[in-house]
Amino acid sequence: MARGMCGMHYKRMAARGTLDKFITPVTPCSVKGCEKPSKARALCATHITRFYRSGSTEFPRRYTEEERRARRKASQKRVWKNYYNKRWPELRANVREWKRSNAPKVSANNRQWRESNRDVVRTHQANRGARERNGAGRLPRGFIPKLFALQKGRCVVCRTKLGNGYHIDHILPLARGGQHQGDNIQLLCAACNLSKHAKHPVEFMQQRGFLL
Repeated sequence: MARGMCGMHYKRMAARGTLDKFITPVTPCSVKGCEKPSKARALCATHITRFYRSGSTEFPRRYTEEERRARRKASQKRVWKNYYNKRWPELRANVREWKRSNAPKVSANNRQWRESNRDVVRTHQANRGARERNGAGRLPRGFIPKLFALQKGRCVVCRTKLGNGYHIDHILPLARGGQHQGDNIQLLCAACNLSKHAKHPVEFMQQRGFLL
């Protein structure tokens, strides 16, 4: 009819400016500051991909070096935990078999470790003995050497040098309601500790002539 077009296409060109049958309106992304055209859910391609991956349209926060190291360590810990949980019976059986077939070597290594870590062994024995006697509390690792240095390596009662044969004593005995805690611990020589036994500290010191 006009401009080489039929009546239908001429009217469409006059009304819309295009020959396309359907015109899809272009709306920008709904994220503030983004001017890209939206693709789905009123989001552009970048933000819709980010939303499907992380559940949020926000840009992922950059972690510091300490945070990355902590996340990596936690991930490795989870992996090893799952590994050991799955293979724990097998690994435990292998370790027992190896210890059984290398008993002399294991005994020698244990003996050497106990000789080089006497304070740790004494602390463990004291904690175990207190648990067996229903004593509340626990001595932390490294407490005995600090107390030894605080007492300058001497017995609290007779002031003799302790050496390696000292005893860990409860100031107020567990049998009298004492607690297995640092403020109730003292280091005595073997003679003083055996003579003290389960006596009250005031009674014991009066017998030794220190208190009236």
